[in-house]
Amino acid sequence: FRFEANKEMVNLYESSLSELVEMAKPIDTRIKEMMEAEAARIATSSVVATTASATSDVTSS
Repeated sequence: FRFEANKEMVNLYESSLSELVEMAKPIDTRIKEMMEAEAARIATSSVVATTASATSDVTSS
């Protein structure tokens, strides 16, 4: 009985695993896009911060 249950669990596990692999493909692409967008946002905000500090330096002197 226990062996039957384990076999069923293994089948369930294998099928859900292959589903996860299928699901992971677009997620991988999505994560890459999100990371690129985040990197671009960080680059933009650091440029803005640099410009702002340069402006305040000019104003204070």
